[in-house]
Amino acid sequence: MQDFSNVSYWTAALIAVAMHEGAHAATATLLQVKVKRVGINWRGPYIVRKTGSVAQNLTITLAGPLMNLALMFFWTRFPTFGMVNLVLAVTNLLPFKGSDGARAFGCLKQLLGTAQVPATGLDLWKVNRAMWVGSTGPEHGPPGPACPDPTQIPADQEF
Repeated sequence: MQDFSNVSYWTAALIAVAMHEGAHAATATLLQVKVKRVGINWRGPYIVRKTGSVAQNLTITLAGPLMNLALMFFWTRFPTFGMVNLVLAVTNLLPFKGSDGARAFGCLKQLLGTAQVPATGLDLWKVNRAMWVGSTGPEHGPPGPACPDPTQIPADQEF
C-alpha cells in the first residue's frame, strides 16, 4: 500500500502539478494566447489567460492532462511519480464543473456543432446522442462557460 506521508509522494505530486500547469501555460504561449497570470489559491494552481479560438482553448485545456499521461510512463522507473500522474490526468479529465474535462467537453461540443448540450454535468445519454445524432432537442440552452464563444466575450475579460 502507498504511504502518502512520505517525502517522495509529496515531491512527485508537486512536480506533477507544476508540469501540468506548465503545459497549459507553454501551450497557450505557443498558440499565441496571452497568459496574464499564474498563481495558486485554496483550490490549487491556476492560469488566467485571454480566450483563444475554440480549437486553441481545446488544445490548451488538454495540454495539462496529456502532460500527465506522458509523465505516467515513468511508472517503471519511478512508480510513485507514475501513479501520481495517472491519477492527476484521470481526475482532471472528468467532466466536473471547473475541470479540464468539463472545458474540453464544452470545446469539443462547440467544434462538433452540438453546443445545445449543457456544457457540464454527466448526463451521458444526452451527450452521446448529441455527439452521434447531432441534437438533443430544443429544450437545451446555449453553451455554458466550459468553452466560451470568443465572439461573445469582451477582449479584456479573463478566461
